Amino acid sequence: MESFNVPPPLPKSFPHIRLVCDVNYGTGYNNAARGLIQVLEVLGYNSKRLRVVGGTGVLGFDEDNDWFYPYISDFWADNKEDQINIVCLNPGMVNSWHTTVGDRRNIAYCAWETDRLTTKPYDFGTLAQALSRYDQVWVPTNHVANVFRTSGVTAPIHVVPHAVQREVYALPVEPPKGSAGSTMFYTLGAWNVLKDPRALLMAYLRTFTSNHRVKLHLHCVPPTREAQVVELHGLMAEQEVKDIYASLPEPDLAPSFGLFVRPRPFSWVIDFAAQRDVFVTASHGEGFCLPAAEAAVLGRTVIGGGGPALEDLKAVAPALVHLVERREVSITPIPERAGYELSHKWWTVDEGALQRRLLNPLGHDWETRREAQLAARAFYHPDTRAFQVRELLEEVMGG
Repeated sequence: MESFNVPPPLPKSFPHIRLVCDVNYGTGYNNAARGLIQVLEVLGYNSKRLRVVGGTGVLGFDEDNDWFYPYISDFWADNKEDQINIVCLNPGMVNSWHTTVGDRRNIAYCAWETDRLTTKPYDFGTLAQALSRYDQVWVPTNHVANVFRTSGVTAPIHVVPHAVQREVYALPVEPPKGSAGSTMFYTLGAWNVLKDPRALLMAYLRTFTSNHRVKLHLHCVPPTREAQVVELHGLMAEQEVKDIYASLPEPDLAPSFGLFVRPRPFSWVIDFAAQRDVFVTASHGEGFCLPAAEAAVLGRTVIGGGGPALEDLKAVAPALVHLVERREVSITPIPERAGYELSHKWWTVDEGALQRRLLNPLGHDWETRREAQLAARAFYHPDTRAFQVRELLEEVMGG
């Protein structure tokens, strides 16, 4: 088992932390919060010093018994020892995280939200105004930091990359499973306009035929665990796939394809990724793209380009990340968010460039990719990420 340098834990006299987040579901927001908890554990925050609370109620086991923390408690309960609030921004927690700002030190831990900072008022004003009340704002990539600044966020902004959870590191370090001449592609994310799995599937179907030894797996994560939403999300994805195949001139000649539309525990998701060769996305915009970082940690090639978040990942593991050409679009691809953000544009991946990269997905030999994997494993590990978090916590307390 590889080891990484670990910062010393913060002294027991250092303030307790209240972490406002949601860890009970498998979206990027939730996995980012889980990674942060593992970072705080490195710094000595156990159940006596860290209270994990939900923005909309008390948390507990998820439906797959995949995640549990014994120190989950009531969001509104007052604890004078909690002198630091770290609030994980997520769309469903806007009002609750805003109300946490008070006499304590307050840190906003953000994942994305660049499309709703200035033009969508809540009962307290805009998100940019709310974020400006915090002592620190942590964002995952340089792109998000730049958009926050141009949108008027005046609080100190720090780029704090999300940690990849330890469970990913526990998997064997092996070359991709695909045999010579075959490739297994995969993607993770909701079936929606922003992630645009439809564009990815169309590019794949136009690139390959049944004569190619390839397969594309789409694991489409529903936005919530609410049974009706899960069912509708799955039906929508399945119907769109049927429509796409019905539009093909010769469906029988289509390459192999698989669709997963039901919630899965995180252990299943990372094993799913480890059994494939190439993570690919046609997303119109990513604030961080945790599945891409997890893929790099697993030594899997990453293909994408619909947002500059992957540029940060490429700087860490260049031989594993292939950015395809993209073009900016001035209108958001998400109809219900039209007009939210005037200073931020979206991107569309060039289909021809994506098709060319799909034909040559790996780009480098395994030894070269292995070096990049080792760099990613060191950079995104909770032990490594704890150094920066420790410095910022000391800074926010005036240390």
